[in-house]
Amino acid sequence: MKRNDFMDIIKGLSIFCVVIGHAAWEITTQAFAIPVGPFVYMFHLAAFFFCAGYLFKIDDEFQLGNYIVKRLKSLYLPFIKYSFAYVLIRNIFISLNVLEGVPYTLPDYIIVITNLLTFNGVGEFLAPFWFLPVMFWAMILFAVIMSITHGLNKRIQTLLRLMLITLSGCIGLYTTERFFGLLYNIQIAYLMIPIVSLGYIFRKFESYISGYINAITTIIAFMILALVVHSNIGIIELSKFCIINHWVFYPVTIIGIWFCLGIGKGISQIAPLKNLCILAGRKSFQIMACHIACFKLIDLVYLSLFSTAISNLASFPRSFEHLWPLYILSGILFPLGIDWLLTKVYRTAKLRERIYMYVNKIKQK
Repeated sequence: MKRNDFMDIIKGLSIFCVVIGHAAWEITTQAFAIPVGPFVYMFHLAAFFFCAGYLFKIDDEFQLGNYIVKRLKSLYLPFIKYSFAYVLIRNIFISLNVLEGVPYTLPDYIIVITNLLTFNGVGEFLAPFWFLPVMFWAMILFAVIMSITHGLNKRIQTLLRLMLITLSGCIGLYTTERFFGLLYNIQIAYLMIPIVSLGYIFRKFESYISGYINAITTIIAFMILALVVHSNIGIIELSKFCIINHWVFYPVTIIGIWFCLGIGKGISQIAPLKNLCILAGRKSFQIMACHIACFKLIDLVYLSLFSTAISNLASFPRSFEHLWPLYILSGILFPLGIDWLLTKVYRTAKLRERIYMYVNKIKQK
């Protein structure tokens, strides 16, 4: 199936915003402070759910079991791969003083690995992985809603879907505002189901809606988001169950997604930026997994070159506020570079294997 470049651009922008938010909550100059963290947090994760909804397809051949297997392959298996790799090298980070904590012993490994197998993350440098079980359950619940209503009378189908999706959103708002400790942070999954449905609806009416996504509406969306940030009414930080309040969460999130769509539409006209965003969107998992470790690498190099104090080296997720440009660049480019190198090594190995098999066949003849 051909990938959708525009959705890859939006996912690329979203993962850029994740890295930016972790690299610099606030960029301070002599004249003023720019609250980049609170700004991008209003939409960066929601945009991923919007894209997932956009890419969701259902027809008469749709099977829920097959869809669950597909989501397990795309979310659970990479979660396991990166988490196991991190657990294996975690004690090295502690020995380098870039991570606070106690080195794992055998009982710790047993506990952690058991948790990983049940889709519970280790946190620390993989703290962004809290998002993956939420995405999994949001998409499974959305798929359940769509599949049980598929094939019904069109009017009844629309009404039932609207009711179930609205109910999910209300449950999400209620449980998130009250800090319910649900397994896998599933309250955020409830909260995101309406956003997933908006992505699904957007695809159906994209040709009509796209005409309204332009420079003017994008600037208006930016101004509204900036006003929300500077009004100090609260922030959206889903990992901490912060949603400002139940009245403005969805309007602000939708405006943020509109802003992201507008920026993405502009970027799609600039080839170098388009290609970078597409690449980042397709490799967003790698960036999400590795960017905090890249921050700490920058901390370690900077400390070894310019400082002798190590008291703040283990600060999370970064140690030096003024290094935010390096954090952003490393958090994006290092994971892409590592992925490119590993892919090249893998392809070279496969090529050598094929040559070896071909030579053996010739020798046998």
